[in-house]
Amino acid sequence: MTILKKLLSFIIVYILLFHSIENTAHASQNISNQKPLNVGVFLVDLSNAFNSDLKKSLEELQKESGNKIKFTVFDGKANQSVQNDDIARELDSDFDVFVVAPISSNEDQVSDALNKIVDAKRPLI
Repeated sequence: MTILKKLLSFIIVYILLFHSIENTAHASQNISNQKPLNVGVFLVDLSNAFNSDLKKSLEELQKESGNKIKFTVFDGKANQSVQNDDIARELDSDFDVFVVAPISSNEDQVSDALNKIVDAKRPLI
C-alpha cells in the first residue's frame, strides 16, 4: 500500500513539474536567455530501486528539456533527521521549487522542515 502511495505521489509530482515546464517555456518571448527552473528533490533513500530509477528519470528529463530544468537530488538515507538537515542547509540555495518525499509519517518530525520552506516563500510539492 505504501509503495502504491509513493508511486502515485511521484507520478503526480512528475505531471505537475512537466506541466510547469511547458507553461514556463511558453511564457517568455526569448526562451534561450531564460534561466533553468532549479528544483531540489529530497528523496527517502537512493539505495531503494524505485528512488534510484526516479533519479535517473529526472536526469533524463533534464537532458530532454534542453536544460530548461535542473534537478538536484538529495538522499535522505531513510533518516528524517538527515533529510531535515539537508532541507535546512538548502534553504539559502537558489532552488525555485522544493519537492519533498517525507521519510517519516510522524507530523512532528516532518512539519518543521516543511514549514521552513513555506516560510521562505518557496513552492513546495
